Amino acid sequence: MNTYTQILRKYESDLRVAIEKRDQEKGQSIDEALELRQSKDWYFIATTLDIIGDTNSAIQHFLETGLEGLGTKTQEAERYLRLYGILNSTYLQQEAIVVLCQKIFHWNEKKSKRLFQESKIREIRNKVASHSSDYSDYSSKKFKGEKESYVVIRNSLSKYTFEFINNEIKKDMDNNQERLFMEREFVNLKESLEEHLKLIISLFDKLYEQSVTILYKNNKLRLQEELDNLSFLRTLVSSNID
Repeated sequence: MNTYTQILRKYESDLRVAIEKRDQEKGQSIDEALELRQSKDWYFIATTLDIIGDTNSAIQHFLETGLEGLGTKTQEAERYLRLYGILNSTYLQQEAIVVLCQKIFHWNEKKSKRLFQESKIREIRNKVASHSSDYSDYSSKKFKGEKESYVVIRNSLSKYTFEFINNEIKKDMDNNQERLFMEREFVNLKESLEEHLKLIISLFDKLYEQSVTILYKNNKLRLQEELDNLSFLRTLVSSNID
């Protein structure tokens, strides 16, 4: 069975091949063939494909080694480095997909930004690896501009799990008695990464289909070859679903 990172890698590399073969044909530049709004948009697409490939490699390595890496006596500092690194790798990957949707689907920024609004790993990344000291939950309908702070519980960093807390003592009512508590959340990075990769692959699937349909609209034979390949990629995805 192929892993989700292997499947994403094949999607990304196969799209590159499809674009390169179309680019070798005479008559149109690649930005014209992809019906991009501006010629420079192609450079953004090329960059995003590189980013998706690079971050995918980082995610695959993390899934193989976890927070503790390859060493048997991983230092605490390295676990933090790996935690912040993996969370920001997913963010970079998501932002690359956002740009692809803007360039290929011609979505506006508001529509494309909603793609990952409910992504759990994006929320975790924002809380503990980006806006730890000034987090604001803009996704909440009840958002009133309040800021929160979050911190990782140091001794909770394990192979693929960790815990973090809202670093603020809050009041709670229990059996009509007031008590103080700190919100604590457990994270399973393997589960969060799998959820992330499934979403990335589903979006990349649509981007692949749209791209080859545009690229080869005047070459039915070549288009069918690409759509057949897309069907094969989809069987790889479905075979990974329990």
